[in-house]
Amino acid sequence: MHKLRLAIVLPIIQVVIAAILLRLGKRPPVAMFVPTAQRINWGLNAPALLFRAVPVFVAGREPASTWPSRSVLGFDVSDLFFLVGVIVVWFLVGRALDRRRTSKTAGGHRSATALVAHPLLLALAGLLFYLGLLERRSYLDLVRTLLMWIWSASLIFVSIRGLVRVLRHPTATNQTAKIRA
Repeated sequence: MHKLRLAIVLPIIQVVIAAILLRLGKRPPVAMFVPTAQRINWGLNAPALLFRAVPVFVAGREPASTWPSRSVLGFDVSDLFFLVGVIVVWFLVGRALDRRRTSKTAGGHRSATALVAHPLLLALAGLLFYLGLLERRSYLDLVRTLLMWIWSASLIFVSIRGLVRVLRHPTATNQTAKIRA
């Protein structure tokens, strides 16, 4: 019997929801107004917002006309990078949930990978918390700010918990070496 793989299902569901919310939150001509659907979308997928900056880093300070097309399938280039970010973020969340479901032992972690990944998650959590502070300018940004802070708190919890597990419980290879000695 096959188990539901969240690493596959979550990205598919979330990218569909994000694309729908992007369509509903199509920006009106007024530059200062950001529709509620877009605010909620950015809050639900806050870590994926980092992918929106990729076109800026690639193009540098060149005008946007250097891109082959400003719109692909009705989405701006930055929105397409955001959707790729949604897929990546929810794939990683699903993979973590799948691993948690299949392995209940603490010794299955790779220490070197965890010692690099968990501080990076902690840094991302700090960045999202800071961005949430910057978004607190008006009452309308409250939803997005709260969702960013929820992401931040979750990432802080996961990263600290993972670091504590790695530091408290040596890997299985270290345990077998201790038994042999």
